[in-house]
Amino acid sequence: MVGSGSGNTLTTQYSILGGGLCNTINGSCNFIGGGIGNVSTDKAIVIGGGRQNQITSPCSVILGGQNNSICTIYSGILGGCGNSVNNDCSFIVGYGISTNRVNTTFVNNLSIVDVPTYADNVAALGGGLNVKDVYQTATGELRIVV
Repeated sequence: MVGSGSGNTLTTQYSILGGGLCNTINGSCNFIGGGIGNVSTDKAIVIGGGRQNQITSPCSVILGGQNNSICTIYSGILGGCGNSVNNDCSFIVGYGISTNRVNTTFVNNLSIVDVPTYADNVAALGGGLNVKDVYQTATGELRIVV
């Protein structure tokens, strides 16, 4: 384990780097706690967050932050803003997302419970719902308040 700091390089497997600036991981199955400008070049890496971190290895994750990038398959960014994914078979959650791939959102097994029932949009607003809230009609048709 390397506590933290800047300019560190990990080349072994199963290591932890506490965080810092401009660190590099070249071994698989490692973790960087966060920081700025960290780079991962091997598989199964987790970077805890921060900004301007980059993953160029498959099967890796950045856990939030800003202006991070994923340049490989089967990897992703969970949360944050201004992040980018430049490969297929990757995921990104957040806002201000950019990608050179088709911008697609995939939801598997969506379940909405306890949806209130209203006749129409006017009744939903009158019943206390807000714009963008979800309701259903008596026939079970899902609608969004506008």
